[in-house]
Amino acid sequence: MGAALTYALFTLVGIAGEDDLDAPDLSAPSPSGSASTSVVGPFPSSGKKPGNGRAAVTAEPPPTPLNWAQSAKVRDRLLSEIEDLTSSDGAADWARGAIVAKNTSVEVDAKKVEDAFERKISTLVAVAAA
Repeated sequence: MGAALTYALFTLVGIAGEDDLDAPDLSAPSPSGSASTSVVGPFPSSGKKPGNGRAAVTAEPPPTPLNWAQSAKVRDRLLSEIEDLTSSDGAADWARGAIVAKNTSVEVDAKKVEDAFERKISTLVAVAAA
């Protein structure tokens, strides 16, 4: 349950887990039985480009920011939805859907939504622990 709440909070504020990109790439010896002669640290180089082996993800363009009046309406709607949350699973689902709207809000409104969500998560955790 704690992981779900942490994930929900991270989702809402836009924090994503990251891979350890500083770690060297490890590779198996080549099919001929000989490893590459280039060495980086204690590991033989595979001749591959550095990275974690995953394909690059093309990011969507950032959403268009709202003006102050629109942002206030979105903020009020999101705050109302936060008050209606009754479970950590519901909070996680809500956060995944609400992050785009929150991210289009002006910074002050987005911060208010983040703070309200954090308070709600704390309340849900306290109720679940009791």
